[in-house]
Amino acid sequence: MMKYQRETYSKRYSNWKKVFFNHTRMLQCYNCQKDLKESYVCSSNRRKVRCLDCAEKHKIIPNIPEECR
Repeated sequence: MMKYQRETYSKRYSNWKKVFFNHTRMLQCYNCQKDLKESYVCSSNRRKVRCLDCAEKHKIIPNIPEECR
């Protein structure tokens, strides 16, 4: 099995809001339908996953963390 370098940054804002790097799952942004594979995502309740731009625009997170830019 080949190992690859993983991004390590993740931040939990509450029990249901978390920013993390999506490595393998085929996810789409709940708002703009953008493909989120190999990118930072914001997960929230009811399996709503958003790109960081939409999460900031809809005030899910206060701002995009510096580590994710």
